[in-house]
Amino acid sequence: MKPGAKFLLAIHLGSVLFITAAGGGARAQVYDAITGCYSDEAGLAPEVCYNHPNAAPSAPPPPDGPFVSVAVSMTTFIVGASYFEPSQAEADKDAVKSCINNRGGQDCRVVSWARKECTGIATSPAEHAAGWAGGVRTRLDAWNAALEQCRINGGKTCKVMVTPCAGDTWQWSPPLPLPPAAKDTQLDQGTVGTWAFNTPQGRWVWEIGAGGTYEFHAETQKVYEPSHAGRFSASNGKWSLEATAGGFIDVDGGTYVFQGPNVMKMSGKYGEGYWYRIK
Repeated sequence: MKPGAKFLLAIHLGSVLFITAAGGGARAQVYDAITGCYSDEAGLAPEVCYNHPNAAPSAPPPPDGPFVSVAVSMTTFIVGASYFEPSQAEADKDAVKSCINNRGGQDCRVVSWARKECTGIATSPAEHAAGWAGGVRTRLDAWNAALEQCRINGGKTCKVMVTPCAGDTWQWSPPLPLPPAAKDTQLDQGTVGTWAFNTPQGRWVWEIGAGGTYEFHAETQKVYEPSHAGRFSASNGKWSLEATAGGFIDVDGGTYVFQGPNVMKMSGKYGEGYWYRIK
């Protein structure tokens, strides 16, 4: 964002620890901002979305795929991912390339892949530990399996980095699942739902769960921004969040005011603006 822009930057997007990107842009599906077609819970776009006039140039999945792969450097613990690839070989190659491009180092290697399903990775650099899972049905399955394996491998501060699915679009970082409910969270139930903030390149999507957690991802054309998730609280006109998963680490907070049931005016350390309920 340009300095001084009047956007709510309460969920800061300026620092990128890693960015996931696929190498097969010409094959990728494109998000249709008009119809809302993006993906089902397994990350695969419904057939009705393919070749929709408002989503061109979109494409159906490869006949044997699509495939997704995740790579990691075990010296830097930076990851890379590729998705919507026609073969495992191409998915693996582009995941390694993504990891290296993210400054992961020459030791980047593929650790997980899936066909028509999801995968995920969690890391705990302090203990030099990581865990991953491939071939699971949903992002939440990938989240839970990667965390469990990371802890089994000795990780004490395991953090989920990415949970891509085979059908994800190459145009932005894959979303994360909504984390499991947090304990002892104060939450104004009016904030619960899925909210959007429009930007010149598309929109930001912020899901706030009834259990005091959130998930954020950007659906912005040609602007890669890291997805993140974590804890969220809101009460008496004040909100706060802490990112605990994904490619971003942040703590933020501010004020909120409802302008009807479907509009929130929010302020944070990066500015103020309006979020609109979409679910």
